[in-house]
Amino acid sequence: LGVNIALVECQEKPDGDFKTCEYPNPETDAALNESYKVAREVPCDVILGTDPDCDRVAIAIPDGNGFKKITGNELGCLLMDYILKARTARKDIPEGAITVRSIVSSPLTDRISEAYGVTMKSVLTGFKYIGGEILELEQKGEQDKFIFGFEESCGYLKGTYARDKDAVVASMLVCELAAALKKEGKSILDALDGLYETYGYYLTYVQNIELTGADAMEKAANMMAELRNSVPEAIGGAKVTVVRDYRTSISKNIVTGEETPILLPKSNVLEFILGNAGSVIARPSGTEPKVKFYYTAVAPTKEQITLDKPEIIRHGNKFGVKIKAVAPSIHFIKANVTTEIAPIVGSEEQAKDLISYMEADSKDNPEAIWDVNIFGKTIEQLVEEGIRTKTSKMKEESQLKLQDTMEKIVNEGNGGLICIII
Repeated sequence: LGVNIALVECQEKPDGDFKTCEYPNPETDAALNESYKVAREVPCDVILGTDPDCDRVAIAIPDGNGFKKITGNELGCLLMDYILKARTARKDIPEGAITVRSIVSSPLTDRISEAYGVTMKSVLTGFKYIGGEILELEQKGEQDKFIFGFEESCGYLKGTYARDKDAVVASMLVCELAAALKKEGKSILDALDGLYETYGYYLTYVQNIELTGADAMEKAANMMAELRNSVPEAIGGAKVTVVRDYRTSISKNIVTGEETPILLPKSNVLEFILGNAGSVIARPSGTEPKVKFYYTAVAPTKEQITLDKPEIIRHGNKFGVKIKAVAPSIHFIKANVTTEIAPIVGSEEQAKDLISYMEADSKDNPEAIWDVNIFGKTIEQLVEEGIRTKTSKMKEESQLKLQDTMEKIVNEGNGGLICIII
């Protein structure tokens, strides 16, 4: 390929202690920190970073004075489009060809596959399910129909030589893609913008809710049960139109009440479809005490945009025409929720004793304060109850006011002062 490579020397040799990277998973932003130091000294077109066993790979692209880290979903879309475009040009895509993604990965790849006449198959999270699709084809002698599979967690597979994600071949594909684009005077960022211009803008984000305590896994189960029992009417101002419960294998259309089966193995996953605006998926981690939320927001299509009638406007002695367009949008906002624990214990001395009791338990281990028991409940339980109460009792009127506030900020916030009274 003629690629010039600059190695990160402090990470070149295996080191089981990972002294230069606290958490060597390319999904995390910090995993590429040492690479950024080298890239500031050696101009480059792309930065690649894999995990120690080289099955995941993430990339970053120089952008202005810094670097833009490409998400796992974005790289999956880029590689899929590159492979399908090249094979279309060679006219060697077999009839009935498939691509595969996990249900939590970007649906933008569905549109890319469709554009090339290839069927996208969605499977449960875990690369073994992608491998299962290959095996099914292999048993019928049709393994050549598998084109590409990926998960948003930086895992990619081209071809049938493996049954797991492979960062070796994926890294080669990234370099090939970057080289081909450079010949055209483009960068990987240009190619990504091109995908969004062609298929629409898809924003994806993964949130991890980490739980602590001996009953952390039970808390995760309770969180999922609460979501099942209290399905939200809307998320981010967009109405929930379909609920897919992969544990019961039922997809329910909230608008019509129609139920259809989900033809996948049962799994503790909930998916909320927000019409054409996006989706939210919740699932507990199988190995860690946390619940993962996968958000997808989709830019409005032409059909969702409302155009007002043209009207004549006057500017001094000249006249013109104004056409107003209105389109829906979803905004994910991170807000700090504050709650307080204020037990009344009696005298000032008793209050001081309680503080001493709390500090004694957490003196050597700050995390131990979460397990301190106050009147039959731990501090962690009391804090969780307070936060849950605040987030679940936000009235619809307040949600509408917040929506109105966001509309004013987006449409009128051009650097001037906006005064909003709620």
